[in-house]
Amino acid sequence: MHSRTGEWRCVAAMSKRRCGVGVAALNHLLYAVGGHDGQSYLNSIERYDPA
Repeated sequence: MHSRTGEWRCVAAMSKRRCGVGVAALNHLLYAVGGHDGQSYLNSIERYDPA
């Protein structure tokens, strides 16, 4: 979400679709942890670096 305009935009796709995912921000990075892909539970982590 753009902090000045309040608008959402897609910046990067995840390698796996996830629902019920845990998300954390640490040291300017965003982590997506676990979740479910519609068929099975995931034990993987994805990291997004906006730089």
